[in-house]
Amino acid sequence: MFRVGRCIIFVLLFITFNWITSPANSNGLTIKKICGYVEPEIVGLNMDMRSGFIVRIVGTEAHAITDSNGYFEIKGFQSTPGKTYDIQITKDGYLKRMIKEVQINSSIYIGDGATPVYMWAGDMPVKGVQDDIININDVIQVAMCFNAIKGDDNFNPSCDIEADGAINIKDVIAISKHFNATSNDYDSVNISPIDEEPEAPENLKSSWVTGTTVSLSWSSPASNISGYDVYCNDNLICTTTNTNVVFTGLTPNTVNIIYIKAYDSKGNRSLPSESLIVTTTMDDHGDTKEMATPIDSECEISGAFQEVGDLDYFKFVPEESGIYILKTIVGKTLATKIVDNQGNDVGSAGNNEYNLNAGFEYYIVAATTSRTEEYRFLIRSKTTKPDLTVVGVNVSSVLVGNPAKISVQVKNVGDVVLRGSFRIEIDIGEQKSVLWADCNADMDVGETIKYDINNGIGGISNWIPDFAGNHNITVNIDTKNEIDEVIEDNNSYVYVSYVDDYPDSYETAMHIEIGQDIKGSIGIASDIDYFYITPSVTGIYQIELPNSKFTNVYLYDANKTQVEKTVISYDARNNRLKCYVKATLKANEKYYLGVKPANAQNYVFENYTLTIFEVQ
Repeated sequence: MFRVGRCIIFVLLFITFNWITSPANSNGLTIKKICGYVEPEIVGLNMDMRSGFIVRIVGTEAHAITDSNGYFEIKGFQSTPGKTYDIQITKDGYLKRMIKEVQINSSIYIGDGATPVYMWAGDMPVKGVQDDIININDVIQVAMCFNAIKGDDNFNPSCDIEADGAINIKDVIAISKHFNATSNDYDSVNISPIDEEPEAPENLKSSWVTGTTVSLSWSSPASNISGYDVYCNDNLICTTTNTNVVFTGLTPNTVNIIYIKAYDSKGNRSLPSESLIVTTTMDDHGDTKEMATPIDSECEISGAFQEVGDLDYFKFVPEESGIYILKTIVGKTLATKIVDNQGNDVGSAGNNEYNLNAGFEYYIVAATTSRTEEYRFLIRSKTTKPDLTVVGVNVSSVLVGNPAKISVQVKNVGDVVLRGSFRIEIDIGEQKSVLWADCNADMDVGETIKYDINNGIGGISNWIPDFAGNHNITVNIDTKNEIDEVIEDNNSYVYVSYVDDYPDSYETAMHIEIGQDIKGSIGIASDIDYFYITPSVTGIYQIELPNSKFTNVYLYDANKTQVEKTVISYDARNNRLKCYVKATLKANEKYYLGVKPANAQNYVFENYTLTIFEVQ
């Protein structure tokens, strides 16, 4: 009986072990990839409209989201032989497409670059739900936000089919194209097995790099390559048919991982090339013609001079011949000129106007005449319109719970005098249109006017922050689109305002009581929190920051002279325990306490508790 029992236990253990270690789908196939292209069936399509479609294999967790080329790729799908699957494609504002009964026995293409999977716009979500038909309910949704622009309370991004930041007649036309269509009305989709994918590009290298721009080159792996996708930090940056590219938009003094994928005429993607690690420089733009940052017309360019005599080069190739105007937006000492490909000055016709030829390479040279400073400029065709842009934001001294006044500097960088009224609206974080001002003043070409923001929700005229730290203040000008401007999409500006929890000067120091614990934080390297105490009796007192690792406290008398040195205590392993000051304080005299980073150059954010007590 004992032996039989042992045998039964052994058999049960053997069965359990095999059940645990056997794969759940031992007869399944691992599919290398399921990929393809998705594209909205819309006239005047832009690249941003191709992204964001969700491609999902129904009944599984497998899915992918299209990139800016409309490309998606599901990797490593576990398929069951003989089973068919439904593939669903969705996006807010588009009619759901179901591709039914697809056999997935090998890697497959669902559509390709030449014949993508087309999606019809018009099925608007109502309370997050779409009804799989384009009908009058969708027209009503568009009507409810008709003429709204991005930033308005009633702006619905799902209804902005044309992705132009406005709900208008073009969106209605896009809906009407497939009115009354259902998901069953879609045409069939081409599905084909994937041929052998291209080999990965080789010899990826950088010939030069600045703070914002990098020049790349690589070798083609084969002769059947149609183009290349360039990725930076796993984001698709651009697509090119060349084996070299210069792209911009990087951040100075950062480490970036870059790789390339090749694709063939059917859209087959290769594996990534070997990664190239590129560290951008502190200097944001190149200081020679060969290292110039490429720029486009009507795109605002920003930079900063590191030292007097610093030069920044920008490469500009006009698409059309004509008169172009070089506009300085910010930069009191900014000096600019344009040279041709041989380095010869292109003479200005006056007022920074230049006659440029289409397809020619020109270089804008920016310099500072007397000091280091930040700058902003743009180049564009000459017009007969004004153009508004934000050149400065001022927020009065900001503390949690205290009212702060906001003012905005607006500049006319257009080509004629501005005549008319416009509105400035302020977003604070995720709160839209918290404050605003209605402006009505003529503005000459190149003139800057400061406007105080003095209206708000509920009749408030100031911003009252409710927490310490960085706050994004977004300034939107001409929000009602009352001014016909040269460039309509340069009317938003983000300003980061640091809100302190306690005053940062002796003069505004906060009074606290002995025995009272104060909780605060040091949010930036230059942050100092000031307090003052007035002991009622003479005695020995200790002011400390228990458990502080990166923050110190200092004690000063009424003349702002340090009373005693700050002490840092450590444990046996040299780990910092706390920071404190012990001193004899006189009754009824004023003493200041300053809390600040222990090392501003190696600043680390830290919350602290300030404790004051009399030593017995």
